[in-house]
Amino acid sequence: PALLDRPESDPRGASPRTPDGAPLPVVAEWSLGGDVGRRYGAVSGDRNPIHLYPLTARLFGFPRAIAHGMWTVARCLAAHGTSGSAVVRAEFRAPVLLPGAVAYGADG
Repeated sequence: PALLDRPESDPRGASPRTPDGAPLPVVAEWSLGGDVGRRYGAVSGDRNPIHLYPLTARLFGFPRAIAHGMWTVARCLAAHGTSGSAVVRAEFRAPVLLPGAVAYGADG
């Protein structure tokens, strides 16, 4: 499974890809509100400033707040589903800017 940040100017941009570059079929697209980082931080206790507000994220070099990596993994797992226990490996290649749109791709 992969999650791809969709550029605001082209919400139907590039497709999610496997680590070797092969395209994955898009199975879902999600619009993320600007408060995703604050809401996840409230339940997780991870209130890192890069996830909370555009102003605090800019202090660390981001143009806007970004989604928590663990939130993105959990959201993908919820969409993908698992049967029983599972081993999960995640690779974070780029931040997911908030608010924003993402595409979720999976091959099975």
